[in-house]
Amino acid sequence: MEAWAVVACVASVVQLVDVTARCISKSREIQQSGDGFLESHASPQDATNHLRGLNNEVVFSATAITDPALLVLCNSVTSTTDQLLAVLDKVKVKGSKTKWKSLRSAIRSVWSKEQVEDLERRVAEFRDELNLHIVVRLRQQLTNLDTDLQSYIQSSDERTQKIIDAILNQGDIFTALLLDYGSENAQLHETTRSVVQEEHTRTRELIQLEGQRLGSESEERQRTTIRAVQASETMIISSIETNGEANQINHARTQSQIAELETALQVIKEQMEARDRELKQLLTALHETRNASKRRTIGEKSNAVTAALMALETMYSTLLSVLTMLKSSATDLLNHARTVEIWKISSFASKLSLPTEIRPGHPGGARMSGAVPLLPPFSDEDLGLTSRPWLATSQFAHSSYFGYYYTTIDASSHIIEGAAMEARWKYQPSTSQTDGFGVSYGGVSVDSGPCTNSALWLAACVTAVLRDHLGPDLAFTLLAGSLNYTISNVQEKETYSNGRFKADFRRT
Repeated sequence: MEAWAVVACVASVVQLVDVTARCISKSREIQQSGDGFLESHASPQDATNHLRGLNNEVVFSATAITDPALLVLCNSVTSTTDQLLAVLDKVKVKGSKTKWKSLRSAIRSVWSKEQVEDLERRVAEFRDELNLHIVVRLRQQLTNLDTDLQSYIQSSDERTQKIIDAILNQGDIFTALLLDYGSENAQLHETTRSVVQEEHTRTRELIQLEGQRLGSESEERQRTTIRAVQASETMIISSIETNGEANQINHARTQSQIAELETALQVIKEQMEARDRELKQLLTALHETRNASKRRTIGEKSNAVTAALMALETMYSTLLSVLTMLKSSATDLLNHARTVEIWKISSFASKLSLPTEIRPGHPGGARMSGAVPLLPPFSDEDLGLTSRPWLATSQFAHSSYFGYYYTTIDASSHIIEGAAMEARWKYQPSTSQTDGFGVSYGGVSVDSGPCTNSALWLAACVTAVLRDHLGPDLAFTLLAGSLNYTISNVQEKETYSNGRFKADFRRT
């Protein structure tokens, strides 16, 4: 008898120790949690809240469609979830999480474990029943919808058949109307044709008379225009050269400002990275420190570092905007420098075509007629060669390239092909600076300027090859930005030998 008493006493002690251990463990877990909840209670609470929100939506739908069974089921779900949330709320620590509050909450959790599990089981059963009810309801609605759709399709087929029968019955009437309209249209067509022929004859006579009148006036206007262009050429070139020097000064100043801003941006970026590392260190120290005084001091330092970092970011954004603006200005300046009026000055025509018109007293002795439409980015301006080798190297290189590219054209108004360059090659050593433009050697029109200037001849050959393989547009884009340096380093010579030409061509 005494042995059984000892066993019962030991069992009670073990049970008490087990309950106490569980209470202490749960108390520590509650105290360390962020919201005063046990981890095992957090998931049921979230799931219950979610189910309750969905249940409210189902209640609204059930009220709209008048489904009493669904309303009763939803009310049961609401009642059970309220009970479960109330039990979970009782075991939650409210306010500051002291050891005593955490211990009391842990004891309530142990006592309420069976009640919570029972409520969770009931909520799960109600959830399954609610899902089944909704699925059955949806299946019934789909069945009704299919029935209505079949009925609508059948009625539509009947109406369509009636319309087709009516159209077939009226076919004879439509045929008669079409024949009447066809005869009327034929009469109107003949009348319109006779009127158009009369107006065309009258208009052609007026155009011929006006063309004769304009032809008599155009020659005198052309002479006046040529004299005006020749008189203003020197003044335009002088103003262009002055504008180019000013652009170079502005470009150098802009480049200096861009370099200074990039240096300042790099310094600010390094300071921002240093402040960012310092802020991370302070936040780490703040997280690890428990002393209130140290935490306050570290918090003040982190606020100061944050303010400094925000100020540096503001300065960095502002300077970056200024740098973008300066780079845009520099790009605009370069684009302007590449499209200045030097490309629009021409000492001879922008197109080689037959016949050649001889103008006494004109520099070069000959001027070709016609015009050539330009490739982008020069829109529709005429472009020719300015034979002024004393200009700056870049200007001379550009003028040489563009002049030959747009003036050496065959009779069909196309940019010169590689085959035409080969035909001109054998006559290249025979030309001289004293020859007129468009001199014929062996039936081939050879320009003395392009052939006797080695840089210009090299540019013409490179242009012809690239045009044959890439097309005019892509050849223009590629050469416009890369030909300056190449041509400026070609040694000037009167004519080209095969070996020297091949060497310079490979360099290009």
